[in-house]
Amino acid sequence: MNSARNLIFIPVFWLTFGIAAKAQQKMDLDHIRFSVQKAADWTALFNKKSGWFGGDGIYTIPLNGVDNKTAGKNSTTLFIFSDSMIGQTTDSTMLPGAKMIHNAVAYLQGNEPVNSKMKFLWKQKNNSPESVFIPRTPKTNPADYFWLGDGFVNQTLKNTTYIFGYRVRNFSSDAFGFKEVGNVLIKIPNGNKFPYADQKQLETPFYADSAGTVTSFGAGIYVNTAAAGAKNPDGYLYVYGVKGLAKELLVARVLPKDFENFGKWRFWTGIFWSAQINQSKAVTNSVSNELSLTQ
Repeated sequence: MNSARNLIFIPVFWLTFGIAAKAQQKMDLDHIRFSVQKAADWTALFNKKSGWFGGDGIYTIPLNGVDNKTAGKNSTTLFIFSDSMIGQTTDSTMLPGAKMIHNAVAYLQGNEPVNSKMKFLWKQKNNSPESVFIPRTPKTNPADYFWLGDGFVNQTLKNTTYIFGYRVRNFSSDAFGFKEVGNVLIKIPNGNKFPYADQKQLETPFYADSAGTVTSFGAGIYVNTAAAGAKNPDGYLYVYGVKGLAKELLVARVLPKDFENFGKWRFWTGIFWSAQINQSKAVTNSVSNELSLTQ
């Protein structure tokens, strides 16, 4: 299951050791060598003709909090999806009654792509599919909805699951007539099962819109702790943000115990870690809004 999280290979060790000499060596991001191959059995796990049959913005969250090791046969992994299709298909064609919701989840027991071990879940309202997570913060407009960012289990804070939710609002009927308007942390207490009745939502200061250039954090999380199985742990959580149409990659860090204390977060300026989010400097660009990281 570790491979499911490693969608984009951006070396992070040089960010995790502050301003040490080795950390300041420029990485050659233009000549990274890697290879990919098809995983037909995993593809088949998501090739559905009824119920959930398609989704966007996929992330996985190991519920034991060990992000940096391969899942075991007794592991449980939470999958989160953004826009998802619910209904029936035949010959790759949606049948009448299919509906798009804005997010859904699934649970996989173990580490093998076995249909009987994977369960897709979404809410129902008046016999119609509904999103699992719906914005409830004081700043929320009734029409707002969540596009989901990355998440993790914070072992330091009572094994609470945290998921970034971007508040999105439609402004027109055009295909891309929507816009992010806020950044929220969805907090699920340990043991609180679907449909997460005890969840809490915290509006964060990690969203900015400067003359139409949107910056938001939560596109990726790297838990660089020994408890999470990191190779070179320094004890910090690294949270990655994306800025503007150039898709610039920004980096923040915070200790796990301070995750909800937003004043403790620090942002990489290219030279040092600053308390000011507006001093963030990009470490690269042209990244995806959904990404994961590895050492």
